[in-house]
Amino acid sequence: MSRDGKITFLDRTKPVTAALDEANLTWGDSGLEKDYVDLSTSFDDSQIWNEVKVTAPGNADGAAMDAASQTRYFKRTRVESTIHSDANEQQSKAEYLVARFSEPALRVTGLDLGSAKGQDVQWPHILGRDLHDKVRARKRPVGGGTISQDSFLEGYTETIRPGVWDIAWNLSPLDRATDYWIWGQSRWGIDTRWYW
Repeated sequence: MSRDGKITFLDRTKPVTAALDEANLTWGDSGLEKDYVDLSTSFDDSQIWNEVKVTAPGNADGAAMDAASQTRYFKRTRVESTIHSDANEQQSKAEYLVARFSEPALRVTGLDLGSAKGQDVQWPHILGRDLHDKVRARKRPVGGGTISQDSFLEGYTETIRPGVWDIAWNLSPLDRATDYWIWGQSRWGIDTRWYW
């Protein structure tokens, strides 16, 4: 649903990582990034799927599995219903979901912005965001390294009381462009380049 109340179609390229306006859309814990109060992460088995079935009326199921993942994490099945009329699309979706979700991954799930920590300069960047916008979240743990995720804004909460307006975002990771079949490249053992 768009900001003005319209149902809005998002094609499959919407959640693909794209170049972000790093200066205005990065929240992190260095002086060069927009400040936040807390960053939530998850590294659990709730997003492991090593057997996927995609069903559609009148078509055979699209199915894919990862035996190595099943050995490590047991069988974890995801069933999706779709309205695809093309069985090849169902199969492609099943294979993509297994390729993406058969292994656990660290995910940034939330960003607590607080009251923009008293920095009025942040408000235009916070209030200008809409559902399904893309933002970057970064954290540099004490032990070293950097957690960085280009994210899809999935939801938000606001807490308003006298003198305080706290905002928190629910985030999910963007897909990588390399997760998709792209014409003109060799991917998953299939050469899709055109030869003359």
